[in-house]
Amino acid sequence: MSKRLCLLLMGVFVFSVGPISGNKVFGDTVKFGALWELTGSGATWGIPSKKMVDFQAHEINKKGGINVAGKKYTVEFITEDGKCTSADAVTAVKKLIFRDKVKHIVGPVCSASCAAIAPIIEENKVLMMTVACGTDKWLSKETKYAFRTYPPGFPLTAAFLEWAIDKRKDLKKLAFFNPNDETGKMVTKWALPKLVEIEKTNPRRYENVGEFWYERGTQDFRALLMGIISKAPDFISTVANPAESAMIYKQARELGYKGTFFNCGGMNVPYLVDIAGKENCEGVMGYGMHWEVTGEMKKLYEGYKAYYSEEPLDIAGQALDGFPLMVRAIEEAGSFDPDKIVKVIEAWKTVKTYYGDARWSGLKTYGVNHQISRPWPLTIIRDGKNALLGAPMADFP
Repeated sequence: MSKRLCLLLMGVFVFSVGPISGNKVFGDTVKFGALWELTGSGATWGIPSKKMVDFQAHEINKKGGINVAGKKYTVEFITEDGKCTSADAVTAVKKLIFRDKVKHIVGPVCSASCAAIAPIIEENKVLMMTVACGTDKWLSKETKYAFRTYPPGFPLTAAFLEWAIDKRKDLKKLAFFNPNDETGKMVTKWALPKLVEIEKTNPRRYENVGEFWYERGTQDFRALLMGIISKAPDFISTVANPAESAMIYKQARELGYKGTFFNCGGMNVPYLVDIAGKENCEGVMGYGMHWEVTGEMKKLYEGYKAYYSEEPLDIAGQALDGFPLMVRAIEEAGSFDPDKIVKVIEAWKTVKTYYGDARWSGLKTYGVNHQISRPWPLTIIRDGKNALLGAPMADFP
C-alpha cells in the first residue's frame, strides 16, 4: 500500500498546514474559512478536497491575489476539521465565525456536518460554498448565503438509473447498500421514487431486492454482504466513501459476488485499486473524474501534478468550482460583503465552471436556486483506470 493512501486511511492531519503560507504578500491579506473532514471516516473525502482548494489559492496568490475594487488581497485559509460529525462541525464553524471572524467559507463534504451548520451560516450571514453534502437540509426557501456546487449522491443515483435503462440492460435486480446516516437515507429517498417513475414507462425494468444499511466506520462487511448476495442482485448501489468502498468491493468478491457495483459517493480509483485490488474493482461504475473534459480542467490538472508531484484523486474534482466561483463573485461585486456577493452570484444566467457552462437550479425542489445543475461525468473502472461512459444530467428542478 502506498504511503499516500496509508495516510488517508489513518486520517492523519498531514495536509492541514497548507503550502500557500509561504507566498509573497501582495497588499493586504483576506482570510477565508475552510471546513473539511481531515480525520475520521470522511478524511478520504476531505483531504483531497482541501488539497485542491489550497492549490487554487496558491495559484491566485501567484498571480497577485484577489482584485477587489482595484486593490490586491492575498488569500489565506484558516482550516478546521469537521470530522464528519454534527457536533465537531458546529464547533469548527463557530470557531471560524466567532474567533477568526471569517465571512466566507468553503466545504464541507459530509451530510451530517452540513445539516448541523446550515442554521448557523444563515443566522450569521456567512457566504458558504459546500461540495456534495447529501442532505436536503442544506438548502431551503429561507436560504440566502449557502450554495452547493456539486450534486449530492441522491440525484446522481436517480440519473444513473435513468441512464442505465437502455445503456446497461443487463442490470435488472438492484440492491441498495448505504450508510445508516443522512447521506444514505437521502439516496433511497430519491432513488425509490425514481424506480416507481421508471416502472410506469418501462414495466419490470428494475427489481429492487432490498435496502441494506451499515454504520459509518464499519470495516468488516461480510455478514451484511452475505445477506445481500443471497438476494442475487445484478448490481449493488452505494454511496460509500472510498475507504468503505474498497473494503466492500474486496469482501464481496471474496464471498463470490460476480455482479456490478455503482457508487455515487465519489471514485478515488488509485485508492480503490490499491486497497481492494485491481481485479476486484473491474467494472465498478460511478461519478469519477475525466480530467480532460475542458481545456481549463486539463490545465488545472497539470498544474496540480506539478505542484504536489502527484495526480489529484478523483474526489478532488468535487471541490473544483466552489472557491473559484466565490472569488469571481467577490471581484465582480468589488466587495467582501456577503450580501453584495450573493446578489452577483444569483444574477448569473450562466455559471462558468471547470466542467463547462452550468446553471443555478433548485427553486422547485428547495425554494431557492442555489444548486448547480449540469451533466456529470459517469465513469467505469477498466484495468485499474477510469474510463468515461457518458454524462447523465443530474438535475434539480
